Amino acid sequence: MAELQAKGARVIGFGGPGDLRIEATGLAALPALQILGELVALQKGIDTEAPRHLTKVVVLG
Repeated sequence: MAELQAKGARVIGFGGPGDLRIEATGLAALPALQILGELVALQKGIDTEAPRHLTKVVVLG
């Protein structure tokens, strides 16, 4: 992480060091991570309701 920070990246650490500290552990962190992922995807223009490479049918063989 130090290498990323040295290159100017913003690091968010869950359970570890980072630029932003969020006090959440275990299962309590999951909703926060889901919301964070949703917001990042929306900023990047990724449709979270219809992700590519996802089908309605799973074929096991």
